Amino acid sequence: MKSEIYQIKTVADFLKVTYSKKKEKFPKFSMRQFAKKMNIPPGRLSEIINGKRNMTFNLANQFAQVFLLTSEEKKYFNQLIINQNKLKTKKVLKRDLIDAKEFPKVNHWHYFALLCLVEIYGESYSEKNYAERMQLSEGKIKELLISLEQAGLIFKGENNYKVAIDSTTTSQDLTSNDILNFHLELLKEITQRLTVVPVSKRDVEALILPVSEKSLPRAKRQIRSFVNKFQERFNKELKKSSTETIKAYTLCVQLIPLETLN
Repeated sequence: MKSEIYQIKTVADFLKVTYSKKKEKFPKFSMRQFAKKMNIPPGRLSEIINGKRNMTFNLANQFAQVFLLTSEEKKYFNQLIINQNKLKTKKVLKRDLIDAKEFPKVNHWHYFALLCLVEIYGESYSEKNYAERMQLSEGKIKELLISLEQAGLIFKGENNYKVAIDSTTTSQDLTSNDILNFHLELLKEITQRLTVVPVSKRDVEALILPVSEKSLPRAKRQIRSFVNKFQERFNKELKKSSTETIKAYTLCVQLIPLETLN
């Protein structure tokens, strides 16, 4: 592309130009093949081009290798990603779906606790600061940050990491084992903390009630709706709070039968 790359102003346009040039040489080259070369599903490529999903630097490096970008082209493409991520941070993407391929990369509560801390302290925190807050090694924190970046949940700014989305949810195509393992690890951590965190810093509500199996789907929808509204409400209140008073919390809501299932 040489100097003409500087006429390209967005990540999406850079991808479109690359695709068009490839298609000129190979008329049968499809968008599906384009995605396959980048080792991502066609749907994800479409989301990136349409601005619904971030282009990660890990994926950008793969793109540069596959399509033989020059060092100049690669540098400019990375700058476009930085510019796009800054813009998205200002707009704040409301929600990002974590799909079945990405979830195993972040299938532990550590990732989401760190994501919270990046959102709060990303401008000023180093890996050492995160390690001290989470009581993990700096090496472990570095691994967590890389995985979060690969999943498109954070990006590396000029100095430190920043969140790329406002909140996350999982897609419906995750396997039950993926979700089960995540829940078990989180509940295990909660059980341990119940004995050491004072009542003034936590809250536990428990209710045992009869539920008709017919009502179960509606009950699950109401729980999800409550969790989403809870998150939105407290995200707004974060802006009014000093960062010194903010900590990563987990809210778990369980609806589980206490009788033997038929």
